[in-house]
Amino acid sequence: MPGEKGEIKVSYDTKRIGGFSKAITIFSNAKNNRKVIKIKGYVNKGISLQRQKSILSDS
Repeated sequence: MPGEKGEIKVSYDTKRIGGFSKAITIFSNAKNNRKVIKIKGYVNKGISLQRQKSILSDS
């Protein structure tokens, strides 16, 4: 309905290291029925949180 708000969630595959730039096109029944939103960002190399076995201990 006119005047109501909504939310759009987008995500990106964080397994791809480096920069990215994407365009999202939104279609609606508004007066201007098409809107393009651009997003950009950079994915850094992640840190592994897996526990490694030490050769100096039993854990």
